[in-house]
Amino acid sequence: YYTEIDPFTGKAIYVEKNLKKKGKQKEIVVEKRSKLQ
Repeated sequence: YYTEIDPFTGKAIYVEKNLKKKGKQKEIVVEKRSKLQ
């Protein structure tokens, strides 16, 4: 995903490069996963 291209579809995807924003994005994903279980 570093290339900003989905390897399966070849479409462009958004990739966060700012470390603080990247961490916040990860927290949100992990939080959603824990709520689903």
